[in-house]
Amino acid sequence: MLLYFIGHAFKYYTLKTEGTLWIKGFNTNDYFGLGNTNTISEFIQFGTDSDWTSNIAQGETFTLTIKTNGTLWSWGRITAGAGGGSAAQTTNAPYTQPTQLGTDTDWAKVVTSSSHTLAIKTNGTLWVWGNNKDGNFGIPTFPLNANSFAPLQIGTDTDWKEVYASRSSAGVSCAIKINGTLTWGGNGIRIGYQNASLNDSYRSPHQIGNNTWKTAAVGGGTGVPMFFGIKNDGTLWGWGTSGALTGGYYFGNGQATYSSEVPEQIGNASNWEKIVTQYTTIGLKTNGTIWGWGRNDGYQLGLGTGNNNNILFPTQIGADTDWQIIHLDTYQGGGGELLSIKNDTSIYHSRY
Repeated sequence: MLLYFIGHAFKYYTLKTEGTLWIKGFNTNDYFGLGNTNTISEFIQFGTDSDWTSNIAQGETFTLTIKTNGTLWSWGRITAGAGGGSAAQTTNAPYTQPTQLGTDTDWAKVVTSSSHTLAIKTNGTLWVWGNNKDGNFGIPTFPLNANSFAPLQIGTDTDWKEVYASRSSAGVSCAIKINGTLTWGGNGIRIGYQNASLNDSYRSPHQIGNNTWKTAAVGGGTGVPMFFGIKNDGTLWGWGTSGALTGGYYFGNGQATYSSEVPEQIGNASNWEKIVTQYTTIGLKTNGTIWGWGRNDGYQLGLGTGNNNNILFPTQIGADTDWQIIHLDTYQGGGGELLSIKNDTSIYHSRY
């Protein structure tokens, strides 16, 4: 049975309940780490291991994942050090097969933006590597725009629970602590701090407001990040910059171009469960329905033949009430392709 489904830039992974990993899609420059560049038209098993987990992070040209024993693995064409390496490494090198990063066995979660990667260990510590674009490492002493191939710890806190990264050139992130507070550092406008500016040195984690959050998502483009968050009470909130780019993304409040420095509630529903975003946004509600808004010029939302208008409000996709997993295949300039799994583990997707 299928347990998980994820894709990025037309490279797809499915995880089965027995721990085997299956792959399909473009394999340019050996992104899958198979030792060849052949496109895979139907799902095939990835190696023979049966100890993979759903902690899979996809960059545009590489993949990282965590095994059941807590080890961290990488393969593909590494970008800006985000695929990982060693402290002595100074240049990107392709991993033509799954390669273990370091020897640690306590990795719990991993995400990547293609330019930088963040991970949480089982002891609740937060780590980062890749390129420190605009200070997004959250480490004030690390040089701006410099690379680190080896994991660096962010602060000394041991209560990190979830972490999220935009898989675009926006290169921004946010994280949630065990107590439900939402926080991040980096540098830039509209990252959740009132009166923030490009010159503000938010290069260490800062708490965003005083609320408690269940989950979050990050999207957008260079200099114009877009954030969404679901609070513990099931309400949906957004902040950042919406619609600033041609064919851009949308806030969900009915306005094509809108910005907010601090979280603003979207609608009045209180049954949101999960959200994923890039230039298109998809939300899952607790009643098993899925909703979408934002860029839809390539039928990314799957609203039916002839309905490829961009959507300004959360709009229900179909009438089914048995969705359990949602994901977006996000790729630069493409907006997103809806990937989802129902309760019976059947896979569905809209095709851009």
